[in-house]
Amino acid sequence: MYNTAFASLLNILALSVLLLSCTQSGSSQANSTTQVLSPVAFKQKADSLPMKYIVDVRTPEEYAHGHIEGAVNINIYDSDFESRINSLDKTKPVLVYCKSGGRSNSAVKAFAQAGFNTIYDLRGGLMAWQNNNLPLSHAGSSVEGQSEFTYADFQKLLSTHSKILIDYHAAWCAPCKKMEPALKKLSDEYKGRVHIVRIDVDKAKQLSKLLNIEALPLIEVYENQRLMKRITGYQSEEALRMILEQLQ
Repeated sequence: MYNTAFASLLNILALSVLLLSCTQSGSSQANSTTQVLSPVAFKQKADSLPMKYIVDVRTPEEYAHGHIEGAVNINIYDSDFESRINSLDKTKPVLVYCKSGGRSNSAVKAFAQAGFNTIYDLRGGLMAWQNNNLPLSHAGSSVEGQSEFTYADFQKLLSTHSKILIDYHAAWCAPCKKMEPALKKLSDEYKGRVHIVRIDVDKAKQLSKLLNIEALPLIEVYENQRLMKRITGYQSEEALRMILEQLQ
């Protein structure tokens, strides 16, 4: 009788410790508040907060080509990313952004796990920010002048080929890299039938703004200079093949 009661007490104590441990491990993330804001709302929030962090989670090279005023660069791809954000004051609001929103979405989860109380994510990243004509620091005319593919080039492309599939991509975009082998394979396979071209948005800044490109990868299909289809997100080889077959 005594042994049974003592064993039950030990079981209850062990369960209590386990529940306490689980509660404490999840409490940091549970106490975090995350909001995804439009570019205008993101800027208004940044301007209204006297004490905050604005964190650019892109690469240093991307940061150097233009960033939001007051932002610090903490590259999400760096091995010390978590240790660097853990060194920040977690009671201050943090506003996070990247190029198109993919990396900042992952970063927001890391900030929540680290215990930050208030987190804001820029919807559409800097692509959406620039499409709303909002200012960048160190992003003057010299940066815009680096465009290698202009709107005039785009118009020439449309007038030269009757059937075109355009893949808008970037070097930093993981889904874009994943799609590249399939696009190269299909480009050879459909040569003479459909012209497949890949456009790096970082080398076509003005065109990206004119076309309101805010997320990558982006596929556009044109027939006789008319836009037939616009699809955002990763596409498998099978999905790309189906798109091409519809142009036959």
